[in-house]
Amino acid sequence: MTKNLVDIKTRRQYSFSAFPITVDPLLPLVIVLMAWLLSQRYFPELIYLPSESIYWLMGIASALFLTISIFIHEVGHALMAKRMRLPLERIHLFLFGGMAELRRRPVMPRQELAISLAGPVASILFAFASLAAARSLPVGFDEIYLILQYVFYMNLLLGVFNLLPVFPLDGGRALRALLWRKHVLFFKASEQTLKVSVVVIIGLIVATAILLLLKYQTIALWLGLLAAYLLYTAWSGRKELLYEPSVADLVFDFEDIDDLEDVIEDILVFGDDYPARCVFPVAEDAKLQQVVLGKLLRIEEREKWRDAIQVPEIGDYIDLDNPETYMDIDEFSAEFVPAIKHGRVAGLCDAHEMQFWLVQQHQSKQNDA
Repeated sequence: MTKNLVDIKTRRQYSFSAFPITVDPLLPLVIVLMAWLLSQRYFPELIYLPSESIYWLMGIASALFLTISIFIHEVGHALMAKRMRLPLERIHLFLFGGMAELRRRPVMPRQELAISLAGPVASILFAFASLAAARSLPVGFDEIYLILQYVFYMNLLLGVFNLLPVFPLDGGRALRALLWRKHVLFFKASEQTLKVSVVVIIGLIVATAILLLLKYQTIALWLGLLAAYLLYTAWSGRKELLYEPSVADLVFDFEDIDDLEDVIEDILVFGDDYPARCVFPVAEDAKLQQVVLGKLLRIEEREKWRDAIQVPEIGDYIDLDNPETYMDIDEFSAEFVPAIKHGRVAGLCDAHEMQFWLVQQHQSKQNDA
């Protein structure tokens, strides 16, 4: 939870659409670089034009379309997450890709499978929509045809590439979802996904070596670059894949859990809008007595904070020793709720993240029994 709090505090979000978006500040430079490569290397090989400026216009348009294509890919993930009732934190566009970041993880295999596949499906649909638009152009619009053809190729490549069964690509996440559904346990599915990813990358490296021996240097070069990129990607994503936090990693502790005002003040450090996402404990000797729903608080009316106190119910807290407080709960009262351990309030935890890992551990113990 500490990581979540820090992340939310430091992000800068923009609302260019229905989704919060963050953009890497260097992205415009990448767009300019892509425009230069397309205008000087790609399009001159396909068509002769009397004006250099037309090549530049084609390059700029294609580079912008590529960025839009990445955004559409991430919107595919975001729309499916919304359909699965998983809130979106933001869509982030970085130098050579994007990421739809969810506020909480999928807790069922079908959720992860559907969200993972939605991005590639969106890319492939956009690819064929571009192809259809290109073929519907009248004679004489060759420049626009080539731009749309490029958009078709890039989106088709983006969709198919992301379906490769290598984590953290969409195909790797989809594979984990299928293994997760088969084996029930998320931990085991993640370990097997890593093994499959390694096998796929080794296979590509072996294929590259064979192609070099057969003197197919050009194909070997591209396949080798693909293998190198996937190796880097898998190495970067291995920590996420094998992440198995302890309870302490998911609990945000406070210096004085018995003082409601101090607890709220600690949360206010991360933003005035943050308390609405919390359930605050009213504790005595670190034992939970009552709770305060942050969404009922008026931060500026401190004298009324005590008026919002109520008796805790299931969904207002998580008792780490009592599965009834985290098994089969559809909705918690807030995103962050008190965590109780051995009868004492340990701090606040990300309710859904804590529930996910506790359920996995509970199922693991049942399988071992």
